[in-house]
Amino acid sequence: MKKIILAIFTVMLALAIFGCGKMQQASGGGGGSSDRGGGGDKKTTFEISGEAQVPNSIDDDLYASWPERLGRGLASVFIPQVYAADFGFKPLKNADVKVFEFGTDTIVVTAKTGNDGSYSVSLPLGKIYVVAVEKAASNGSATINIKNIAHEENLVVDVTPITSVALEAISQNSIVRNTLTAVNGSGSGKPDVSAVAGIIETVQENVENYYDTHTDEISNVDVTSPAPPTVPSIPNIIEEYTLTIAISPNSAESSVTVNKTPAPTDGKYLQGTKVKLTVQGNVTWNFKEWSGTDENDVNNNNEITMDGNKNITAEFTRLVELRVLDVFISGRSKDYGIGDARVTISPEPYSKKSYPVNIDGEQFNVLQYFYDYEQVVTITAHNLPSGYLYDLGVMSDLSSSNFGIGIDDELHSITTGNGYTGYLVSNNAAIGLKLDKTYAINSFSRIGRLCNIATSTKAIDGDPSDWNSDYSEIFNDANKMDWEENPRDEYSNVPGLKIKSIKAARDSENLYFLWEADNGFNSDPRYGYKLNIVPQEIHNLNNSSVSVVMWKYDTVGGSYPMWFSGQNDMNGDGYFTRAGYEAEYPNGDPFHFVENGKVNGNFYETAVSINYIEEKLGSLLGSYNLYEIRPSVEWWSDGGQGSWRHEERSDLDGVIVEEF
Repeated sequence: MKKIILAIFTVMLALAIFGCGKMQQASGGGGGSSDRGGGGDKKTTFEISGEAQVPNSIDDDLYASWPERLGRGLASVFIPQVYAADFGFKPLKNADVKVFEFGTDTIVVTAKTGNDGSYSVSLPLGKIYVVAVEKAASNGSATINIKNIAHEENLVVDVTPITSVALEAISQNSIVRNTLTAVNGSGSGKPDVSAVAGIIETVQENVENYYDTHTDEISNVDVTSPAPPTVPSIPNIIEEYTLTIAISPNSAESSVTVNKTPAPTDGKYLQGTKVKLTVQGNVTWNFKEWSGTDENDVNNNNEITMDGNKNITAEFTRLVELRVLDVFISGRSKDYGIGDARVTISPEPYSKKSYPVNIDGEQFNVLQYFYDYEQVVTITAHNLPSGYLYDLGVMSDLSSSNFGIGIDDELHSITTGNGYTGYLVSNNAAIGLKLDKTYAINSFSRIGRLCNIATSTKAIDGDPSDWNSDYSEIFNDANKMDWEENPRDEYSNVPGLKIKSIKAARDSENLYFLWEADNGFNSDPRYGYKLNIVPQEIHNLNNSSVSVVMWKYDTVGGSYPMWFSGQNDMNGDGYFTRAGYEAEYPNGDPFHFVENGKVNGNFYETAVSINYIEEKLGSLLGSYNLYEIRPSVEWWSDGGQGSWRHEERSDLDGVIVEEF
């Protein structure tokens, strides 16, 4: 007869155990509370609730009053164990609830179950707890002691004999026990509740599933003994898995890491562990994505749940650096007298850094933009004056963190060196730069205004009448830019330095120039009026120009630079002019013409051979085929020991002309 009853009620037993008797799963949201309600205070506690349940076969003296027990017509014999024939659970009312921190005997909170066996308590966030429900028989013959595990990610915690077995299984496994205990510890490396919640759930499900198919073994669960319940031999109750992470490409392995929280124990993770993956790259490598057999198991928070052996690859792309001085980006260039000229760089970099530099006593920042290797960036010039060209200099040979930037009133670098490329840009012009190494934008300098030299032949006779038409302006004081100084402010009281205008013309043989002074030329031979003709793309290189120079004739001799003194004033105008290729000085004759100019009052006419210019400079033109013609007024001073040095007394823009 007993066997028949067992067979009939097997399904009912399963329903009873895995209905109200089973560990209930609930969402982790919505159940928490805070020490001070409302107002957006940070949550510090959470609330759990559930029911304490025992098998129907437990003596009712441990459950209800004697009349209630008789009224249900149940056996009056005290049976301390669960028998399969009596299947089913019932609430345990008026029992003591004690909550401990996992792995300790410290009671956190106490409560009582109600008439329906229910209870609820609030607990501090961030730890693992054990909920123990106890009730003693009135005659002291036995005490019910059932337990479950609790944490903030599961807010419904029923306590039954089955949950007691699951808790004991967790406690008997040293790896699981130590892992959960570590959550209640301290230090930055301890796992959080979220990481281990899956372990608890996995063990509980395995225990429940076992009893679902082994109902006859429920009778072995003794909930009245002081000793913990016996854990059945459940295959794979706690699995361990490996997490293998490769780095791609191999060249990034020494520079990047993937940290795993929690760390594995003996190289393995317990089933259900949530592992947080933290990628640590550097300025050279940028994490791109996950790949590999199990790449889809990594969620958007870079977490992976260990429900099997996992193999993934962290894919990195190489980063390269583009450096640029902050004033080139911010438009602070107006502080240097050239308006609001600036550059923009697109696309936005993967990341940015900066470091300070001190240039001539002024503080700047070098911005560091990091891009994927071989990314093409677009550098665009903005707010440049109409018709002007600027030199946008890019350097790739960077030997130190400070890559030779210097600032002057043209906002450009004073150091070029190897790996330097100058790009001539106009307003809104853009260049594309492929970042296959570290580059720096270390120059943003004003070159000059584009100019087409008018075609006309002029007589070098000091008579300006043939300059009323067919000429181009190199400079005009009435139209000068805000940043041009004619002369520099500190020399404004020196007579003969201010230039009213400079005109130019050309024919097939010569370039012609007419200077018009505002009030005559200075009579001190140490002042020179100079036109430098420079092949563009030769940046800051000395002695690479054809110069046309005029100065007052020195009748004394010996007091001034040796190439000034002792010359003859062949045309009797009181001044001496000549032109030459400066790179040839002082070895050989530095000048091509002697007395190739004429001064008459406020006017100075001169010419230079186009063939001579192309002979000396043509091979240096580079890809742009442009020359720069820059006027200046210079002062020559004795540098000691027979040397002479010159300083500009004016700051005038040059013009850019095409190849002659």
